[in-house]
Amino acid sequence: MKSPPKLIKSKVSLQAVNGESLLVEGSANFTFDIGGSKINHVFHVVSDMNRNIILGRDFLQQQGVRVYFDLNCIRIGKVYVPLENDIHIASIVRVAKRTLLKPQSVNICIGKIKKHSCFLNSELLQVSAVDSGYINSEAGLLVSNSVTKIHKVNKIPVLMLNNTNKTICLNRGCVVGKVSDINTNDVSCVTKDGQTIESIDISNQKIDVPQDYLEVVRSLVNANEDIFADSDKDLGGTDTVKMFIDTGNHHPIKLKPYRTPIHKRPIVDKAIDEMLEANIIRRSRSPWSFPIVVVDKKDGSKRFCIDFRLLNRIRTRFGFYTQ
Repeated sequence: MKSPPKLIKSKVSLQAVNGESLLVEGSANFTFDIGGSKINHVFHVVSDMNRNIILGRDFLQQQGVRVYFDLNCIRIGKVYVPLENDIHIASIVRVAKRTLLKPQSVNICIGKIKKHSCFLNSELLQVSAVDSGYINSEAGLLVSNSVTKIHKVNKIPVLMLNNTNKTICLNRGCVVGKVSDINTNDVSCVTKDGQTIESIDISNQKIDVPQDYLEVVRSLVNANEDIFADSDKDLGGTDTVKMFIDTGNHHPIKLKPYRTPIHKRPIVDKAIDEMLEANIIRRSRSPWSFPIVVVDKKDGSKRFCIDFRLLNRIRTRFGFYTQ
């Protein structure tokens, strides 16, 4: 505000929702605009509130305000004003300086939040996207959920993805996300109850490195054995995206199975059982069918494969721009 009005001493006592008393510096008469209508009202000014403005019950009664949650709007007189998310609260993250996001790139932007007591003692904060504003309306511009700490002068890093083919400019002060407290006690083990992680058996035959580096590599693998998968069931999964193969208008293809030699059938049964246990495949009745093939690997072991050559001929190939 360029020319704030003079404050008038006020003896009113205000209390926050958490029960603490608010420090009232005075009251003043403000004229503001809502939906094109200019409204004059007396406000109490406080210094330790994380909202820019709060309209109380007295204002709602004087102006005859009606709230329509089903229509997502309020009515002031004969004017209807849409309800929007509050983007001026203390938890909002804004770009600290003008930033350029190149096409198809991942960037760490420096964001800034308002100085507020509720974040001073926070060890960790969760950064997430907002539901409105420029970032939300720009298709292909994403803010990644992350956990961070407040740096000096209330600055925090924000991980952003520009998935478009154009350069996007974020001006200083642009809202890019919001922060919230994170409960560090919610960390839990990813393994199921009673499930243990087996140690990896590292032998000289499994490590194909020069002898001079054998002990170094063995020590490195032993120190990080929890990040290695010994079988398919040790690998993780996601339900965020689903696999989709675009075959256009082509009719389903159903090929007859190849004859598998008797001595290779245990290999096929074992591979299918392992993939079922790891939730990689599931039982299905589909009009699409392709034969399996057991091929020899370089080390003499067998590999379970599927002959998808005919499917690859008809599927639509996707091309993505990369730098």
